[in-house]
Amino acid sequence: MKSNPNYRNKVTINQRGGSIDINNSTDRESVSVSHYSGSNITFNNLVNSELATNNKQVTVLFDSFTSVGNTASQFAVKDSDTRVGENSYTVKGVTKLDQIEAMSEWVDAYIPIAQTNSRFDISRGGIAYPGAITTLPIGERASNPDLTQQPNIVNNDFSGYTKVPIVQSNTNEVSTYVPVPSRGTTTPAAPTTPTTTDIQIAFDNSTGTAAPGIIKYGPSVSSATERGNWVVDSAKSELPDTIKKLQPTLVAIESRMGNGGDDIVTIKRNRVETIGATINTLPSIRVDFEGKSINTEVGVGTNGTFIHKDFVPVVEEVDNSSNFPCGNVTATIGNKYNVTVGSGGIIHKTTGPITHSGTSVKVIGTQTIISGSAGVSILSEKHVDILADKIHLRSPRQVYIDTSLGVATNLVVAGGAFIEGEVYLNHVTCPVEVQETRPTGVFGFAIQGQAIGYVDILGAKYTVYGSGVPDTLRMVDHTHHFYNIPLTIKNSNNDVRDNAYLNDINKANSRAEATQVLHESKVPSSTP
Repeated sequence: MKSNPNYRNKVTINQRGGSIDINNSTDRESVSVSHYSGSNITFNNLVNSELATNNKQVTVLFDSFTSVGNTASQFAVKDSDTRVGENSYTVKGVTKLDQIEAMSEWVDAYIPIAQTNSRFDISRGGIAYPGAITTLPIGERASNPDLTQQPNIVNNDFSGYTKVPIVQSNTNEVSTYVPVPSRGTTTPAAPTTPTTTDIQIAFDNSTGTAAPGIIKYGPSVSSATERGNWVVDSAKSELPDTIKKLQPTLVAIESRMGNGGDDIVTIKRNRVETIGATINTLPSIRVDFEGKSINTEVGVGTNGTFIHKDFVPVVEEVDNSSNFPCGNVTATIGNKYNVTVGSGGIIHKTTGPITHSGTSVKVIGTQTIISGSAGVSILSEKHVDILADKIHLRSPRQVYIDTSLGVATNLVVAGGAFIEGEVYLNHVTCPVEVQETRPTGVFGFAIQGQAIGYVDILGAKYTVYGSGVPDTLRMVDHTHHFYNIPLTIKNSNNDVRDNAYLNDINKANSRAEATQVLHESKVPSSTP
């Protein structure tokens, strides 16, 4: 029997409590159940519609499942309260397991790009983190910058004390310094370039400061890779083309990921949270642990006191996050953000960098530890104030100060001190040492008419009288004792420096001990 395309039929059952309306008309099929209060349920070809004019309650004694083929929307004029007795699971952006697998495949395909991107542009070596991806240096280091410095240094040699000076009536070789031929020939401080021997003496492991760069590479080349002649990393320079070649593969994988999984929450203003399907563990920094050359210590060599530039790490951030297809959280708070956490504490962990910025940043704790395996920098354009009941600077090597040092009260040094420049003192308190002057030959005369002795000639004694003629008598060469500060005198400035570094003045953990008081005539020496 052929159906009627324009069939029309409707059945209605009305009672006081409500009504049931069944529409059998073609293309308008529907069932409606209405209640006396106005609440109703309607089933038609386009929608299942329900209206509850008062409260609505659904009780499910066992499991409940709801599946929506497209968009699900829920709106509450006032509060929304959800209570879960045990676990609660929310999965967004994923409708099937293949979408998660595609994310893992994307990361695997992108890893070679990320690893290449984490390398330096030149083959200076280095390590990228996380992953500890190591590249080897290809090239050579620059010359040691220590050898280009030219501090003003005094280098004078004492040519010796040639004779006993004579003091006569018309000659005083003491005041004219006749026995000191080097007088007037000494030179003032002048620019002095260190030799490799100076650098070795001042900074090696035997007599020097034990600088790692000198011990590892010697005095001729730079301790750091900075300014070296390194081969350009071809893989890094070709990275844009490599990414273009990989792009079709990534696009094919991304097409299997679906439309994403954003979770957008709006509270008065905006707050957007996006949680990704996987964690970005691609390298976020690259480190050349010998990359930068900076002043690190001062050492005494034979020809002067020089500054050494040793290596410190160079750390650069690597952008392997911009192309990552998911995993960001963005929160915008219009006024204040408060978080209160109990005694379990707060742990922030990331495989990438952390930035804290604000007009005033405070870090307060009973104990505060700041640690950086590749270095810690504290910078301020205006002022740095360090205050504590006890301040302790510790280093297995020398603590280097790259400017003048002002001490408001007292300076106490348990070991020795070497000063290349001038020392200005208003007063010296020290143990006494009895020293002796150099001998002086003194001439004189007997006073005219005064008896100065007798002479025996053939048994007869005759009185001898002074004639008053100048310089007719020579006295015993004269010296005398005098009190002085304890001294060790050397023949040259270089001898002083030799004595200093051989007495461990360069070593951070050794004391250059004081020489005992000797009470003796002081003679310049070149012996260390």
